[in-house]
Amino acid sequence: MSDVKRLWGNALTPAPLPVMIAPMNEKWFLWLGRMEGLSLLFLMFIAMPVKYLLQNPEWVKHSGRLHGGLFIAYCVAALFLSEKRNWSRNTLALAWGFSCLPFGTFIFEKKYLPKSV
Repeated sequence: MSDVKRLWGNALTPAPLPVMIAPMNEKWFLWLGRMEGLSLLFLMFIAMPVKYLLQNPEWVKHSGRLHGGLFIAYCVAALFLSEKRNWSRNTLALAWGFSCLPFGTFIFEKKYLPKSV
């Protein structure tokens, strides 16, 4: 028996995934998808023109940081919801792929999201 196992026992064993994802629900995932999509549209069509046309990079700095956080949260939420709702790997890959495209989260929600959500 290793020293770590002897000292800590099962304390280092992670909680089962269903326990960790219990607070994740469909409304939260849809909200995250819409906010991530809107933040990307804001970044591409408002903040970037302001940066290059008005020489003001502050908009991109702040909206980019917000979009990055929403993007990561959306991808993690998709992973957790896929486990909770038994999505196929293809559905999860589509969620991640569409999150990288402008309007992608909206397309994923309407066309590919399982009807259980």
